[in-house]
Amino acid sequence: MLEAAAMAMHPVESGALADRGMLGPLLREEPYRPVLGNPDQHVDRWRRAMDEFAAAIDAARADREAARRLMQVFTALCRTPASFERTRTVLIDCGLPERSLPHWPGTNVTVLQA
Repeated sequence: MLEAAAMAMHPVESGALADRGMLGPLLREEPYRPVLGNPDQHVDRWRRAMDEFAAAIDAARADREAARRLMQVFTALCRTPASFERTRTVLIDCGLPERSLPHWPGTNVTVLQA
């Protein structure tokens, strides 16, 4: 099978046949794509993202307004009170003060805690 593919590619690469149709370009040699210079850049990006997340959590522990902003970022796509409260619980588990994080607007807090 591999030999048949190579035999089909050779006339196209040499210019004896034109590569026509939707699949014609598949018979050409792939262009050169250099390897990234720093293979650990994805690890560095992840580490930087985690450091920034930790810094945001640390700032939110001390500043009530920072905690509310962080809550807004994480709950922006929550469409139900249950998903909002789950996200709120996760932020509390990360160390944010419970009193700094609001509940879903219009929710009876005593019902949620029961």
